[in-house]
Amino acid sequence: MKQIIIVLLLGLVFTTCKKDSNNLYSKFAGKWEYERFDGYPFNNTYQPPGNGNIIVLRKNGDFERMRHDTVVFKGSYYLKEKKDCYQNEKRVFFLTNDNSFSNDRFIEIDDNKLLLCTSSCLIDGGITIYRKLAGE
Repeated sequence: MKQIIIVLLLGLVFTTCKKDSNNLYSKFAGKWEYERFDGYPFNNTYQPPGNGNIIVLRKNGDFERMRHDTVVFKGSYYLKEKKDCYQNEKRVFFLTNDNSFSNDRFIEIDDNKLLLCTSSCLIDGGITIYRKLAGE
């Protein structure tokens, strides 16, 4: 009887973790177009809508980087909750197998914008900002 209860509890734990993970991926899923970079060297300019620099994040962890309708890179991404260097709170870090992205970035959504922020562990970091594409 104890073994049955343990198996049921373990199944419940794994099911709960998977559900939370799916919700996290759903939060960031969509098609996002590059808008601007805020940070050092402070010479990056705002890119207007329609500039075609797009990333696609899917709920299943698939990742694409596109230039207009052409796929430039296709791979995967991972979301991992961990503490930032100088913060007591946990943040969601964005990890991908695309070498164009640093794996020391945490991911947030603010005012329908996707923010990829450099970790507090790094000096002279910044925030890459993407706008959500309509209908996505």
